[in-house]
Amino acid sequence: MIKICKPGFLLFSCCFATIINAQFKKGTTIVSANIGSALFNSKTIDYGQTVDIGGVLSTQATIKNFNISLAPGMGWFITPQIAVGGRVGVNYLSDKRNDKDLGSGNIYSRDNSNSFYLDLNAFSRYYFVTEKNWLPFAEATVGAGFGSSKGDGFFYRGTEYKDVTDTKSSGDFALNAGLMFGITKMIGEQVGLDIFAGYKYNSYKNDVTKNTKRDIGMDGSVDENFKNLTSQKSNNHGLQLGIGLQIFLHKK
Repeated sequence: MIKICKPGFLLFSCCFATIINAQFKKGTTIVSANIGSALFNSKTIDYGQTVDIGGVLSTQATIKNFNISLAPGMGWFITPQIAVGGRVGVNYLSDKRNDKDLGSGNIYSRDNSNSFYLDLNAFSRYYFVTEKNWLPFAEATVGAGFGSSKGDGFFYRGTEYKDVTDTKSSGDFALNAGLMFGITKMIGEQVGLDIFAGYKYNSYKNDVTKNTKRDIGMDGSVDENFKNLTSQKSNNHGLQLGIGLQIFLHKK
């Protein structure tokens, strides 16, 4: 016969019941840390292009992208099921591209860029249920942000010349909005783990200054300098996946 230690069993039961029946009240504070996305991507593209220096150039482009987005924030329940608040988004992006001549095996073009952005976002979250261990929710966000980017690269045009470039952005400004659906898994009376997915829209504009130093004959000297200013505006629609940690501080 298996004997059950009654005090220990009662303590376990009470703790389990507390987790299962954790309830949010008006005035409960949420302290959160969301990992909006963390992505590394690497791909190669093989293509042929006709060049005016003669013939078709068989090229392989290697593209590597990395981005991570962190969003610490704080919110408050205004009803037992609705919480509102704000987050500060910290975003880093890295893009690298190399173009290689498959005939010679030489890399004739390279472009690297690194971007850093900050944004402020307001959110409103609705929990469909608040008395379970798994808590499904919907969340709407809207925000604005700013940032900057820098880049460098080179381009060889056969043996005719070599261009060395550097780029820098200014006036970077973004607007964004999103609608997410997810679930909070309670792992304690006051701690929950979020898993979410949804749609995100981003509108971005900036000015990019590109400086080019040209070495004609490739003898190590700078023979020509070029400066180009480009104004850019983009609209992006995408799917966002992420995880986050939520801490619920109940009002006493």
